[in-house]
Amino acid sequence: INWYIGGMTNWDERDVEIDFSFLPTDACYTATLFTDGINANKQAEDYRTETLTIDKNSRMKLHLASGGGFAMKLEACPIRGTVHTRGKEYSFFL
Repeated sequence: INWYIGGMTNWDERDVEIDFSFLPTDACYTATLFTDGINANKQAEDYRTETLTIDKNSRMKLHLASGGGFAMKLEACPIRGTVHTRGKEYSFFL
């Protein structure tokens, strides 16, 4: 399951904290995050992109510029494993 998370503010800049405790236990997600850039208060087109690894215990603090916001996509990390069948071993990714 992929998750999409977003937030925006009015003309008051603010700091928010995202709590990821809603995610399943023992699950790992890759987060693609778009946030306000350092000059977003003066130039609305200024943004930055980050890629992070997130799990159920993660917390994230974000600064929202005046009139700004953020968008995030969480994608389940690939599951890696090994399958043993009839004396052969196969590696796989899901």
